Amino acid sequence: MLDTAVQWDGVRSDPPRLQRTWGVAGCRFLADGGRTRLADLHQSGALKVRFPRTADPDTVEAVILNTAGGLTDGDRLHIEVAVGEGASASLTTQACEKIYASRCHNAEIVSRLTIGAGAYAAWLPQETILFNAARLRRTFDVDLAADSRLLALESILLGRNAMGERLLCGTMSDRWTIRRNGRLIHAEALRITEESIGDLERAALLADATAMSTILYVGPDVPQAAEALRRTVDTLPDPKGLLGISAWNGKLLVRAAAADGLELRRLLVPLLTHLNRGKPLPRVWSL
Repeated sequence: MLDTAVQWDGVRSDPPRLQRTWGVAGCRFLADGGRTRLADLHQSGALKVRFPRTADPDTVEAVILNTAGGLTDGDRLHIEVAVGEGASASLTTQACEKIYASRCHNAEIVSRLTIGAGAYAAWLPQETILFNAARLRRTFDVDLAADSRLLALESILLGRNAMGERLLCGTMSDRWTIRRNGRLIHAEALRITEESIGDLERAALLADATAMSTILYVGPDVPQAAEALRRTVDTLPDPKGLLGISAWNGKLLVRAAAADGLELRRLLVPLLTHLNRGKPLPRVWSL
């Protein structure tokens, strides 16, 4: 474990708190004449939102940028999105989110979605990369209407394989809460601590994998989506990695793990494309 204290004239003290990155982004989308349009936009600090032109006129694509280039010791981002009745929006990030080594404070990311009646939201950020000694606390909260649909993805890369780096120390807390009509329908929490990092290599956990993803789909057509997704998996040419699909109580959950980020993407892209109503993933995924 890193010793984050410093010593001045023989007196030990905690390191000084440096100026930190912060960012806030908020979007509200409304259905207008069969199309979705941006109704409100707020962006400040390190967070910016861009809206590229797409071939699909029915869905707005929003790309979230962190102009700080990454997060570290005490940095904070807050994202809030509302998709109004009958609207359709796809949200992603411009690049992988990099969580750099921290001395003692967590980087924090808070994301909140509100999805109105008959609306659809696809939350498809690119991977989060945990550098060695990174510290991250992240929450993802969603409020759904009775007949709205959600496709949500989060992917984590444990270290930078291309640099020969393995995650040897650091912490992560990742919490999801999904509510429909105010009722909690899904909650999960992932916690990686200094003491548990070594256990991730055990066969019952990640084995040799350093990349992992969770996909959640919630909607009225979950049974049909799950059956079609399993057929999609059967057609994949020798998929590399671990994959599990479960469907119950109106939600579909996919867990995936692979040796590295590239193999994980190869596993995820056909699954996400299927669950995203057959539409292609955001273009930034292929840049």
